[in-house]
Amino acid sequence: QAPAPQLYSIETADTVLSVTGEVLERAYYFTLEDLQLLGGSFEADYFSRGKEPQEETNHFIGIRVDYLLDAVVGVGDSARKVSFKSSDGYGAAFSLADVRSTYINEKDADAELYMILAWSQDGEELGALRLVMGQTIEGDYNRTNWVRDVMTIEVKA
Repeated sequence: QAPAPQLYSIETADTVLSVTGEVLERAYYFTLEDLQLLGGSFEADYFSRGKEPQEETNHFIGIRVDYLLDAVVGVGDSARKVSFKSSDGYGAAFSLADVRSTYINEKDADAELYMILAWSQDGEELGALRLVMGQTIEGDYNRTNWVRDVMTIEVKA
């Protein structure tokens, strides 16, 4: 069930994430507490490949991005592209289909992972949101898609 329309419509000093875009009726602003209380939380071990270290497994807790966009913000049928931007300007863009996909952990055949905005890694609060996703195929260098300190999600047609 989506929140009442007036919720999350004002940016405050505690806002950690804004969701904007030409395909949305308005912008949405969330505090960390909002995100933790919305539902859609997900917790799992994510295996990743990248530069340093080459391989690593971390336990993340966060909110599923598909849940945030579909159940809370209510992106419409015109939404196609989702961009994530960090505090330092770094970002990544995905199709809405990618956001709604499930991912694998090559070290755990039973794992079904989601794209999440994590607030906790290995039991420690991150202090900011981190975009985390599993692997699309075994051997995937998935950490190159991760984004630290995500502050904005922009939804486009």
